Amino acid sequence: MHAKWLRKCRWCEAIEKHASEVHARLARCEELKINAFKINCPLPIPELLDGRDVIHKWMLDQIERFVDTVEACVSEKLTNVPNPWDDYKQSAGHVMSCLEHGVVPSTVRDSEGKKIHPNPTTLLNAGFFFFLGGMEGLMKRVKSKANRIQKRLQYEKRLNEWLAKAIDDWQILRMEDKL
Repeated sequence: MHAKWLRKCRWCEAIEKHASEVHARLARCEELKINAFKINCPLPIPELLDGRDVIHKWMLDQIERFVDTVEACVSEKLTNVPNPWDDYKQSAGHVMSCLEHGVVPSTVRDSEGKKIHPNPTTLLNAGFFFFLGGMEGLMKRVKSKANRIQKRLQYEKRLNEWLAKAIDDWQILRMEDKL
């Protein structure tokens, strides 16, 4: 379900660009079909061991009904959620550029100099993709006597702090009706 939603909402484009292995796994998940499932473990209640097949079939039927209900509810909820892809597409490169320069990406400027306030979804996704592929650029810009591992850990922590600060700033702007 998640893989299908990511494709439908065009997030697979960003995932494929920044995390090809994750993209490949999502593609495999989309193709996943489970037609038969059997529980081979003994029942926890010894008195019911004689009816093992009946109880297991009943449990599987109940689980299947539950999963169908959850899938329908989640699908309905996702249909009503606005897709933040357009904000990501517009802002992600600017957010990653800020991160590479050690700047909190609360407000970024587009190519025309217009102020943009990336939403939290964009900040988190851009930050994640930056973590996967952009940390080297940040670390090259920093002059430090720390060894490579210490330096990387230090800037991973700072990355999280910068993103948290940017999300806090976005929430403040929203509360003050400035978005």
